[in-house]
Amino acid sequence: MSGPASRRALGLVLVAATLQGAMGDLESCLLDPSAAACEDGNALYPHSSIASDLSAVCMSTPHNTGCSVRKQCISGAASGPFCGHWSLLAAVCASAGDEEGCSTYNTLCTPPGGAATAVKECGASPAPQGLPSAEGAWGDLELLCREMPDMLPCLETCTAYDSESCPDPLLSLSNVCSDHYMVDCEGWWGMCQYKPPGLVPFCGASVAIEVEEGG
Repeated sequence: MSGPASRRALGLVLVAATLQGAMGDLESCLLDPSAAACEDGNALYPHSSIASDLSAVCMSTPHNTGCSVRKQCISGAASGPFCGHWSLLAAVCASAGDEEGCSTYNTLCTPPGGAATAVKECGASPAPQGLPSAEGAWGDLELLCREMPDMLPCLETCTAYDSESCPDPLLSLSNVCSDHYMVDCEGWWGMCQYKPPGLVPFCGASVAIEVEEGG
């Protein structure tokens, strides 16, 4: 091919290359997420890829409190901004450590060395403020169930405080504390005091009430 047709084809290739450079691509943004071209996280990291990574992490660590939020979002019991893909990533990856499914999010949003990121979704779609970790929720449940062992979650869903015996510590803690708020519910209240929109299964009954010192 030569002449005008060849020049047109070359022009299209150059335009495509220019657009790709302006928008950024995932590989280059993982190397330097502070680059201005990395601003649009949805173009870099599409929802289908996020959903796949969330599924992988939550399959291996279903007790993760971010995975508990995701489960309620999928069922339709929870809704709103914290059910968005990037917010769920923030919640799940906050306590997922080095889980492979969080590597892309962690690199884009928390670059090594404390560098800033240009990816706007990292700051615009946070996890629920004060979301407790699974370990924190288990610890609170252990104290609560020691004080009031006859509470239903203590009898039915949390006979011990680990991923096998208490597989959804955030929901179990929420069930206890929304029904009977005590001092050891402070971890739950640390999230629910902000009345996170749409997280009804966890904070639907969260109101400012007097804290009881014991059972």
